[in-house]
Amino acid sequence: MNSSDIEPPPYGFIAKELVDGRAVPFLGAAASYAGVPDDAPRRLPGGQGLAERLIDLWKGYPGTASDPLTQVTQYYEECVASHTDLCRCFRQVFYEEQLEQTPPPTARLLAAIEPPAARPFVIITTNYDCLVEKALDEAGRPYAVVIQDSNPGSPHNLRVRERESQGFKGVQSQDLVLDDYAGATLIYKLHGGFADGLDEDVDTLVVTEGDYIRFVASLASNTVPPSAIATHLLNDRRMLFLGYSMADWNMRVILYQLAQRRPNPKDVLRSWGVRRNVSVVEKRFWDKRDVELFDMDLAEFVAQLDEAIGAAA
Repeated sequence: MNSSDIEPPPYGFIAKELVDGRAVPFLGAAASYAGVPDDAPRRLPGGQGLAERLIDLWKGYPGTASDPLTQVTQYYEECVASHTDLCRCFRQVFYEEQLEQTPPPTARLLAAIEPPAARPFVIITTNYDCLVEKALDEAGRPYAVVIQDSNPGSPHNLRVRERESQGFKGVQSQDLVLDDYAGATLIYKLHGGFADGLDEDVDTLVVTEGDYIRFVASLASNTVPPSAIATHLLNDRRMLFLGYSMADWNMRVILYQLAQRRPNPKDVLRSWGVRRNVSVVEKRFWDKRDVELFDMDLAEFVAQLDEAIGAAA
């Protein structure tokens, strides 16, 4: 679908919903590299690029570089290395190599938004990097980080770093209280990840086929996302998917859960998604789930939205 075939996004309305705290950004892989030059050093890859990089680095993969990242990582975990080795490799790519990098436009845009005084500004991401936190540090915004810990050996299913804390603590989902973060930005890392203060040996990543199977099972049992965040999404909130693949089964399950828990199923707020190469089938599919997809470059969308947010603020 060509971007000229769709109506332009309602930038002013989306900006107002973000500034007022009624829109929740969901960040996918493209949010970490959209607007970053292709030849920039340490530019983060998408899922396919990461699979290719892993195959080139570790060799010995019997499939092809076009295989899904979940399949490639599952092979290396079971037949070559271990999940710990994958975590160590990904930590270098998504954390250590990013420490001195400039945050991408999407992260800077979200860091510029002042959280409402009465509640947190919630950002949900499936990315493993800490570029949003870096942008918030540069903007001088208070924030907290919540990392979903789907490792079956973990005694807690969340790792939480409080606003002023330098380290993470283990927390159970039911003990997370969003009111504790009023006036701050709360970053929820749905697929695990890395962050300042998280010990190197802590493995929270959802990346292999096995990880995703366990994760979808936890979604089905209503333990993910935490009830506080699920309630936040149900409370007059829209969603803004930025660089997020709408083919992700995790998001389908979450949207289904939210639809089932909504007090009045007919009272549905329209959400939005921005990504490249949206097929007609995909657009129709997500239309049925009240998500309007805009087929356009994310960096272009962010630039236009940045101007609208300046006006709304």
